[in-house]
Amino acid sequence: MTLSCVKTQLAISLIALLGGLSFTAMGGSLDKAQQASQMAQEAKWQNRPILHFRSAKEFNRFVTTTPLRRGPMSESDLWLRWQAALWAPTFDQTTLALKILNWLDEQVQTVVDQDQIDLAKARVYYQKSNLKQAESHYRKIPSSSDYWIEAQEELAWTSLRLNQHHQTIASLATVLAPVFSQIIQAEPYFLKSLTHLQICDYGKVFETTQLFKENFKSRIPALQQLAQAGTSPAAEKAIDQLMVSPFRLTSVGPGASQLPVQFWRDQIFQRHILHWRTSKSPGFRAQAIARLKNLAERDLREISSIVQKMHIVEAEVIQRLHMDVHLTDTRVQQGPQSNDKNQLKFPYTSEVWLDELDSYQARVKDCPSLRKASL
Repeated sequence: MTLSCVKTQLAISLIALLGGLSFTAMGGSLDKAQQASQMAQEAKWQNRPILHFRSAKEFNRFVTTTPLRRGPMSESDLWLRWQAALWAPTFDQTTLALKILNWLDEQVQTVVDQDQIDLAKARVYYQKSNLKQAESHYRKIPSSSDYWIEAQEELAWTSLRLNQHHQTIASLATVLAPVFSQIIQAEPYFLKSLTHLQICDYGKVFETTQLFKENFKSRIPALQQLAQAGTSPAAEKAIDQLMVSPFRLTSVGPGASQLPVQFWRDQIFQRHILHWRTSKSPGFRAQAIARLKNLAERDLREISSIVQKMHIVEAEVIQRLHMDVHLTDTRVQQGPQSNDKNQLKFPYTSEVWLDELDSYQARVKDCPSLRKASL
């Protein structure tokens, strides 16, 4: 659908500003030796350029100067080609992007993690409307990856475009699990509302809106404070924590719920922190705080846009109900149950078991045709 295509185009553009190695989002804390090793690895990022191309002509000029070749390559050369792979889809050069990503797959390197390559491939295939290939690569992202939640959300969009509403709902059951409620973006709530609208499960549309309000009622004021005042207690604390800890969610802790989504992965923010670590100059700390302010403003714009879209979905539901749609005929119904003796079945509740994440299944029936309104 057009909306999801736009969403993925934006994601592909933004990933060029997101960098680095992938870190375990929900894993435990590192010991001192592991932290030191990780931070030494992060220090290499400091001299990696952040590329930006204003036109296809400018990008093509860059590509001609960074050809793919066999044999050993420096980390700097690998990084530049990785950046080219991320920017190519922005200029609709998906074939080139896949060529570079496949080339990276063949290299023995530590510059780009495999989950980042798989996620980039999935997004390119999605843009090419090769949805089965996109689905395959999204499923390769391990749950230990810092990109796993993103992959699950984009997998849900892919399933929706494949008209597999049951798969969309199953993926969203993972994304919207309470354990992730304070660190995900607003868009999954809109996707869930839209999916329930398409299968005429109108009650779930309003439930999703209420869930969104509950989970964002404290986040929005915190982001507004950061955007308006330029700082906040949570921002100050997070900055100080990342001065001495790796770029991981576990380094930030519960304070992440009061800050921009996945800010620790923003490459510009990381550069300011890395310079601060090495120089101890308060100017770089101030720049990191300023970057958090910009990211908070970005998140607030995104939230505002999502709220408007959810209002449109709700308005559509109200219109359909006004057209005398029979709720008893449009409720989500389960399909045939499997008789596999090796398969255990449990009802879905709000209680979450960590080993159940990414293992949900859902059964739905098609939405019946709407009756004509009698005027």
